Amino acid sequence: MASFENQGAISLRKVQEILLPRAMKDRELLKLMPFQKVDEVSLIYERRQVVTGRQWARGDMGPTGPVKKPGIDAWPVEPGMYGDHYLITEKDLIKLREAGKWDSWENYDKQEARGAMHLTQRYLDRVEDNIAQMLMNGILMASNVSGTAVDVQVFKTNQYAPSVLFDQLATATPLKYLRNLIPKLELGLSVSMRKGFILLSRPTLNLILNNANSADFYGRRADYGATFNNVEDLNEFQAGNELPPFKVYDAGYYSDPPSGAPVFNRFLTNGKLVFVGQRTDGEPIGEYRLTRTAQNPNSAPGDWYSVQDLRQHEPFSVILRQGHNGGPVPYYPEALATVTVAPSNSSEFA
Repeated sequence: MASFENQGAISLRKVQEILLPRAMKDRELLKLMPFQKVDEVSLIYERRQVVTGRQWARGDMGPTGPVKKPGIDAWPVEPGMYGDHYLITEKDLIKLREAGKWDSWENYDKQEARGAMHLTQRYLDRVEDNIAQMLMNGILMASNVSGTAVDVQVFKTNQYAPSVLFDQLATATPLKYLRNLIPKLELGLSVSMRKGFILLSRPTLNLILNNANSADFYGRRADYGATFNNVEDLNEFQAGNELPPFKVYDAGYYSDPPSGAPVFNRFLTNGKLVFVGQRTDGEPIGEYRLTRTAQNPNSAPGDWYSVQDLRQHEPFSVILRQGHNGGPVPYYPEALATVTVAPSNSSEFA
């Protein structure tokens, strides 16, 4: 136990956490695939195949030609099952003082509120990470506390890469590549990429801002001959060239390392661009489904939260639990495309 008898006057002040909890409105990936409660345990979503062909020529007095009816494509999606618990021990309830105060104990209500906030942040971070994994790699893989992958989902996603990666600053042609890719992404689809946006991390955006090819972005000048110095300048140029704007998203989470300092992990991998298009009929391109769960009354869908109060029983403690069943469902995967423009370990990200 620390001793303070022979020390000078000490001022103790509580400071805020390294990473503050983020509100739902600040979570870009949940805007892309918002929560939807569904009273189901699995889902097979279907849509009719594309209408093909052109009207047959019949000729003078000739017969009409047969039309090939479109079939139905179906995709099964199984929900994952997730959950954490937060233990408030007897020692915490007796001895834990308030941060920043020597003479004030932290009561149970504050400990329970902090635990609930901790669990909720982990829940929302898991949901965003699930969406990000689907976008980045087309594979969602979630592990249990022992490190074993217990939820693995494979998605049909559009993956592209330029022949010259964007971290080759002197020779890369990001402007030309984006211009050529957009028509390919829109061809034959009810999707407008131009009315959508491009999600990326700040270091990935810097690859474009730092482009040194005079035949591409570097050779384009903003007003008064200045180069593009920020995302606002760049997006003004994008709008004038019928290209979607860039949207920087650098959120992420701290990992739970077995030892040492925690490591921050971005949801969006450096070196990736995520094209998010807009359906011409306004339909949402996907959702994060919350399915039926035994922990809710009547096994209702949605996330769940419970408090097990054992303060009158051994072991004397309180256990908070939170979890959910579900996962991301891209109803219109053709409205999404991921482009690998640089390796995540590129020296440009050092």
